[in-house]
Amino acid sequence: MTTRNGLAKAYQAANDAGRAIAQYDTILKHRAALLGETHPHTLATRSGLANAHLAAGDPARAVPLFETVVAQCEQVFGESHPDTLSNYISLADAIRQSDDPARAVSLSESTLERCLRSLGEEHPHTVACRSNLALAHLTLGDAPRAVQVFEAAVRNASLVFGETHPHTVTSRTNLAAAHLESDNAAQAVAVLEELRAQLEAERGRVHSQTLNCIAMLARALGGSGGLPRATELLEHSVALTEKDSASPTQTRSNNGSTSLRSTGLTTDPTWLCRCTKAISLTGNRPSATTRMS
Repeated sequence: MTTRNGLAKAYQAANDAGRAIAQYDTILKHRAALLGETHPHTLATRSGLANAHLAAGDPARAVPLFETVVAQCEQVFGESHPDTLSNYISLADAIRQSDDPARAVSLSESTLERCLRSLGEEHPHTVACRSNLALAHLTLGDAPRAVQVFEAAVRNASLVFGETHPHTVTSRTNLAAAHLESDNAAQAVAVLEELRAQLEAERGRVHSQTLNCIAMLARALGGSGGLPRATELLEHSVALTEKDSASPTQTRSNNGSTSLRSTGLTTDPTWLCRCTKAISLTGNRPSATTRMS
């Protein structure tokens, strides 16, 4: 079962939700039969299955699984245990994705209170819960409140993870989207310009995270009268990624042989820039990206 569980996690990490679901489903049946429904390993597997369904875009299946997990975690660990709170955070986001953002906001707020009381301001679960609460507010249509919560989420994530950690980057881009929904394009552009500069300095101009930020910045500019600047950004990015794709980075191994080194690029980096260039010309606003897991 340990090997199967590792395989399920590997499939999920590779965004192969279908195979992850199949593996988790098999493991869950075996663990429930051998260990019992409330054994910690069984609970972890049911939570993994729920997350795999959520990753597959099926929140309707994820919600009842998470509801079962949180009830069982409370029974086994108590309501303030990190595992219980983590599953409550995931349940709230599954509910948000099930088109019930009002219920998601309510559950996220109560979960955040418990995280703060039991784990503290700087615990990763607290950071994740606050970020997902902001996303629920944004989904509900309360952009001004989402901006306030995202600003707090960014501060906390920066302190706990660092300013350019993927979790923090997600919160910062979602903050920019919330600013746009609040009709504050200038502030959205400012957030994304700062993030772009940091990512370029740390990861390079053609890293996937940098390209994603540039794409969103261009869309923000394109929707706020900054088409010349948006076009310039995207054209330059297209040129750089095409050049980088034609010349893969090489490194010298210890035995003297030459090998390719991963540069963090998307599978087809020019696709992102070309597509978002077209989007920017329509004046569409970027949407919030995703939850923090």
